[in-house]
Amino acid sequence: MKKPNEIHRPMIPKAIIAHIVETQNKAREERLPGLTRHLLNAIPYLSDRALLLGGIRGSGRSTLLGQMMRNEYPQAWYIDLEDPRLAGFDAGDFGKLKTLIDESGRGVVLLDKTDRAEGWIPFVCALLDQGIKVVATVSLDTFSRIRQAQHLRLHGQDELVFRHRMPGRRPGSGKTTATLRSGRSVAAVPGTPNRPVSRTGDRFAESFLAREGQSAASPLESICERFLLLRVPLFSYSEFLEIHHKRPSENAVQEYLQRGAFPEIQKNSRPTALFDLYETILNRDVLLAKGVRDQDTLRRIALRLIASSGEKVTANALRKELDIKAVTTVTEHMEHLERAGLVCFVPYWSENPARRYINPRKVYAADPALMIALSPQSSPNRSRCFETVLYHHLANRYEELFYTSEAGGCDFVVREEGHTVLCVQTCYDTDDPDRLQQKAQGLWQAMESTRSPRGILVTPTPIDDPRYPGIEITDADTFLSE
Repeated sequence: MKKPNEIHRPMIPKAIIAHIVETQNKAREERLPGLTRHLLNAIPYLSDRALLLGGIRGSGRSTLLGQMMRNEYPQAWYIDLEDPRLAGFDAGDFGKLKTLIDESGRGVVLLDKTDRAEGWIPFVCALLDQGIKVVATVSLDTFSRIRQAQHLRLHGQDELVFRHRMPGRRPGSGKTTATLRSGRSVAAVPGTPNRPVSRTGDRFAESFLAREGQSAASPLESICERFLLLRVPLFSYSEFLEIHHKRPSENAVQEYLQRGAFPEIQKNSRPTALFDLYETILNRDVLLAKGVRDQDTLRRIALRLIASSGEKVTANALRKELDIKAVTTVTEHMEHLERAGLVCFVPYWSENPARRYINPRKVYAADPALMIALSPQSSPNRSRCFETVLYHHLANRYEELFYTSEAGGCDFVVREEGHTVLCVQTCYDTDDPDRLQQKAQGLWQAMESTRSPRGILVTPTPIDDPRYPGIEITDADTFLSE
């Protein structure tokens, strides 16, 4: 029986789906392959789990999928579900798509922007049950929700944990791993958000899977075991050098800082290209996806956070500064912006989990060029831009990042498997001896309090100063090239 107020969506005929798939594949073959991403070496061998590639819009998920098809799976079935001709694609249409795949007899299916269609999880699981290998790109929001659900499955719903939100490339203790083509391992369950995980706090993960039709047919545990997750980052410094045919140098670092790391922007020289990408992310992945009604408030919060990259923030301080009535509104919008990938947060380090949670977090923009473009100042803070670049370099390699504030503070405390392995301090103003001394003091203090075996001070240019024993001093070009 039809439910009250239910909107009837006409199904897309099977012949139309087949035609759209055919035209998509022709268009894909005509596209340039783009720079071969270094992440290709970290792609696991396809197994009885679906590989989900998630990342911020503009990170190159579709390009990476195309490179996989070109290099590894030339006979794979491919479809882009964000095609406007597939508007309203739902569970009924997935049945027709599955029939087309069955008729093709192909054993590998590549799905682009899979989560644009409702009911995609049962569809992917049905393909896996049939022995078909699946690779799918999803939004960063979907990626994060499934990752959080996997964490609940792995650690238990009542355990409180505090971790940095970016996925690491090194497997943590007790995590399921998959073998990579490079011979290394990747964690099946990467890092988790930098806030406590609890039964109440993570109802969004369960409600998300329930919305995808999984609450009754398949328990949360079994669904989480069907996916391997791999985050698609923006261009690394090495990839930036490759695409622009540049040699490593101090000037190259400055250009990387100024031009940013969005792959989509590197090939577009229009001054407004970054603004266009920002508006697309904000409109599609936040305003529309989250149904935000007060657009003006969200836009003000987004601009303030991105321009504040490298600073400490709290929801209550933002509420007062921007004259917003409810702190819950600020908190929700901060969450939306984080899940869209426009900002990232790093928590304060303390062995006391409660202190980590109540202290301000540091915010980082998705890209230094985005921070510069959206800054209201005529001369953006270059020191914080520099820190933002180093943050993303570390976040793409390590699972847990924190900061400290004692004795001047340390920008990044890197932890793996419950132990601090590295403290990293940035110092952009090396011409100021007092500032350099302050940064070194903060690094020493962080190394002592966290029992870190290594401390690195990263500067824009090489310096040789014997006044800082026990600290490795390196320039950004060398550090980013590692």
